[in-house]
Amino acid sequence: MSKLFSIIALSLLTACSSTIPVRHYQLQSYTKAPEIKHPAPFSRAVSFGIKTVKLPSMLNRHSLVSMNTGASIKIASHDVWAGKLDDNFTQVLGELLIDNLGVTDVVTEPWNPRFRPEFQLQFDVLKFSGELGGDVTLKVHWVLSGDFGKEKLLSQNHEFTIQARNESYNEYVQTLNRLLITFSEQITESFIKQPILNYLDRENKLNN
Repeated sequence: MSKLFSIIALSLLTACSSTIPVRHYQLQSYTKAPEIKHPAPFSRAVSFGIKTVKLPSMLNRHSLVSMNTGASIKIASHDVWAGKLDDNFTQVLGELLIDNLGVTDVVTEPWNPRFRPEFQLQFDVLKFSGELGGDVTLKVHWVLSGDFGKEKLLSQNHEFTIQARNESYNEYVQTLNRLLITFSEQITESFIKQPILNYLDRENKLNN
């Protein structure tokens, strides 16, 4: 009996020692050095908000999801998000927009009922995935509204693809991160600023 107990105990010890550790990941923003930050180009103080970001339903899980050949997906067993991906996505996008727009703050939904941001951004993410070691894609439909959400200023679709440098999950997350940074920079410089400048210019003419 004691010999059997020893064998069982040894087997359990071996199984525990060979357990694969769970690796946690999160998207991260970056902060530009003060000397290269651009001041906000707007004629007065403005407030920005991001409405609830919608992600594809297959990403609403703790594990990382990547694409296989064809229509199948691969769900990681030991590589997981450190928190909720939609919250992390929204937080990082907000931080990137603060830097790129030159503003002091971007609030996220749900916002204070007594405060509604004048300019609101809504993001419907259609794809935020790809193959390990292959193409990774961010595809987004987004809307910019003014007048505290009452006036649609712009509606756009954007798609960006970046090649992952290797097949690791760490590189996969880094590639997703690069996509989010690229998206933020592109839409800020090419699309968001000008409609807001036009809106403020129209407002100024009405007041004069």
